[in-house]
Amino acid sequence: GATWYPLKLVQITSTAQGLSSYQARYAQNVTGLYGKAGDANELRLSLDKDEYITGISGTFTDVVTSLQIRTTKQEQRIGTSSGTQFEFNVPEDHHVVGFFGRADDQLRALGVAYNRRLDSLAKDTVPRATHPPEIKPIYSELYLTAAGRQQWANNDLAAITAKRDQARKELQPIYDNIQKNGENAWALLEYEGDQYYASWTETATVWAYAKDEQSDSQASNEVKTSIISIGSYAMNAEFLGVSGYVWDNLPITIGASLVALTFATLVQPVISEGATWGLRYAASQLASAAASAGITSLAELVPASVASAGGCVRSCLLSTLY
Repeated sequence: GATWYPLKLVQITSTAQGLSSYQARYAQNVTGLYGKAGDANELRLSLDKDEYITGISGTFTDVVTSLQIRTTKQEQRIGTSSGTQFEFNVPEDHHVVGFFGRADDQLRALGVAYNRRLDSLAKDTVPRATHPPEIKPIYSELYLTAAGRQQWANNDLAAITAKRDQARKELQPIYDNIQKNGENAWALLEYEGDQYYASWTETATVWAYAKDEQSDSQASNEVKTSIISIGSYAMNAEFLGVSGYVWDNLPITIGASLVALTFATLVQPVISEGATWGLRYAASQLASAAASAGITSLAELVPASVASAGGCVRSCLLSTLY
């Protein structure tokens, strides 16, 4: 559910035994019904545009017996307090984006998923009115052999699909490694003075690379432009996909290898859930990737940087990786 973003409505029902079902609605999607809808009581927590969940508390036995949800504007409660108490408060500058747990005819366990709020990143950013940061896609290309180009020319969809499926199968061990091990799945390599991150098998490679450029006007303002490349290559499938981005007006203190590491870190959530991202969630994941890589100063620049990027931060990556 977190990938659909933002959370708009939480629905929970209860019976005499405890909470019995959970369902969430997002801006354009709805989760499945977890548990079994009760016919006694229902909590319907509707969130306004700028409202978000800050914490939960309640009680449990072998089922969740009661739950209280706190937002920036309201509190709602359902169930009857009995059993052991629990409470969780979302860290400062974060918000709940979804719930998870276990259920049969009752809710047996309930937890929350949360991430950093973009507006909290923006408030920490040093204003750069004259030279605001901006990230924009510059290309997304699939390179084909002569045989592959002929298949496209002949509209041979069966052959094209088979080749893409073969490439996906060849690249999958790398993606499994990235999803399991995150940053540790990547190696920092150097070639002709440039650094890039790569993860590979004997026949396939995925990489993230960034190179810095600086104009005279940028030099006087101590900013630069990072040109970022993300790519994947499957040797046996003869598949090469590359997407590129330009991130203008970044502080010169943020090195190219750190920018590359941010995009390498971003590959992990793209693999697991990127197909359902909207722009706001994509931006939050890019910010989280920078923060996870230990580059807080870069994370703080994301909200302003993606304001005019459209959806291609997500869609260009998907076309490159798959």
